[in-house]
Amino acid sequence: MTRPSANAGKFLSLTRQANLRWISWGWTDLQDAARACRLAIEKDWRGHKVFFINGDETKLSIPTLEAIVRVYPGVPLRKPLDGFASVLDTSKAERIMG
Repeated sequence: MTRPSANAGKFLSLTRQANLRWISWGWTDLQDAARACRLAIEKDWRGHKVFFINGDETKLSIPTLEAIVRVYPGVPLRKPLDGFASVLDTSKAERIMG
């Protein structure tokens, strides 16, 4: 897995701007995205499903919890975020598509 980029600190300072706070600091490896597309096509289901396809870690240079406290002060957490853990939950995709 790739470590946080050198520009992550600059990115974090940009996310303090109100119009960029929706960004979740996520990223997806090209091979993982391709695998998710293949699994979605091969899966036998009707209708549609919505998934987050995302890396397990952020690209930030500081731990996720520290970034959340800085950018989203006072926002309650739904789960523990250790180290550089992603804020996006990919468990639905893993559970349904494998």
